[in-house]
Amino acid sequence: MSISAKNLRKQASIQFVGAEMSGTFFMDDIRVGGAGDVLVKDVVFGKVDKSSFFSGKTGDLEAVIGMGYPALAEENTVSLTDEMKTQKVLENALFAFYLSTPMMNPGKEPELTFGYYDTEKYKGSLDWHPVVEQYMFLVKLDDVKING
Repeated sequence: MSISAKNLRKQASIQFVGAEMSGTFFMDDIRVGGAGDVLVKDVVFGKVDKSSFFSGKTGDLEAVIGMGYPALAEENTVSLTDEMKTQKVLENALFAFYLSTPMMNPGKEPELTFGYYDTEKYKGSLDWHPVVEQYMFLVKLDDVKING
């Protein structure tokens, strides 16, 4: 935790399918990007005090920064991507995950990008689908193919 973080003295508890997390809200400036060159000011985030999401041990998670729709957010919080868009740090309110393991893709680290997606990380074209419920990025699927 940075020494500039301001404790907002607001507690929160979140429960998901057999796991829970609780903590305290803080506000601080956050730097993102390979060199920390993107500054987002006054971001509200949750410092995790207790979590059973992974091993159940305290310390598995340090903080939670919302990236979902407002309907899923805690009261008086804004997602990091929406805050970045409001502060004109991003041209597009978009984030992308590249999931990888050393066994599957040697030399390619997992990655989270804001405002764009890296076209070098996939082959072919992307199919865009509308979000049908702005809560947990719910999209309508007609079919799923794995390995072909």
